[in-house]
Amino acid sequence: FCEWCHSVGASSEIGLLSADASDHRRVGINLCLDLSCVSKLEARSSLTGENSRHLARGLVAKFSDFSKRTLF
Repeated sequence: FCEWCHSVGASSEIGLLSADASDHRRVGINLCLDLSCVSKLEARSSLTGENSRHLARGLVAKFSDFSKRTLF
């Protein structure tokens, strides 16, 4: 389960991305291994009629929130 675009996939498609936040702290998040979240949201948009720009803005907000909460 990708925590950013909510795609579900096998372990070959979704994996743990981790980074050192400091010398004593490592953070991680489950993401699409190919980082194609935008493409997946666009496909979802065409199937459901959701606004693709709205979905993309939400994705960017998740990127930003993750980095602010965990890396700074």
